[in-house]
Amino acid sequence: MSDGLPNPLSDLIGEETARIRDFPDAIKDEGLRQLALSWVDRFLIGGGIPSSHALDPVVFPKALNCVWYLEFDDQVGEYRFRLVGNRIAEAMGQYPRGQLLSDVYSGDDYSFIRDFLHESLTMPAMLYAAGSFELASTEAAEFERLCLPVSASEGKVDRVIGGTVFHAPTAGAQFLLTQELQTYLKVNLSGYAISGWY
Repeated sequence: MSDGLPNPLSDLIGEETARIRDFPDAIKDEGLRQLALSWVDRFLIGGGIPSSHALDPVVFPKALNCVWYLEFDDQVGEYRFRLVGNRIAEAMGQYPRGQLLSDVYSGDDYSFIRDFLHESLTMPAMLYAAGSFELASTEAAEFERLCLPVSASEGKVDRVIGGTVFHAPTAGAQFLLTQELQTYLKVNLSGYAISGWY
């Protein structure tokens, strides 16, 4: 029974849902925005972190070249590449499917990427970063990066899907991970049910 007073919990839930629903609006790249919209749709309809089976690549075709999908391997305590789009593989100089993150990256690059993935997975949270980075030629270019938690079919949140778009001035440029963030958005999902779609 309502006494006409506002319900702070209901207001908070409504506010958080609006933040989740509006999250894709900040993303400039159309492909990354398609991926985020698909994920948000599955999250809001299903009431939790979507499973990998709930995300249909047909809905985000413009993201496929820049997408990456990693699973946290409990046995080795490390992320393992499951899928990498063609543009990401070109930027990396290899197609790392099945490889551990630590086999592909090292030093500060490894720490930066692992921390980003881990924040999305363990909080869990939707993350979006945009900014500039240096090229080996000392030119600057821009990037956008999206990271979203994903559950296994049994409901355990142990994977991340996302994408990275490089707005580089020249093809084949060597990227350095010296980055300056102009935008960093995070939406904490820990107050929501974690069981995803099956």
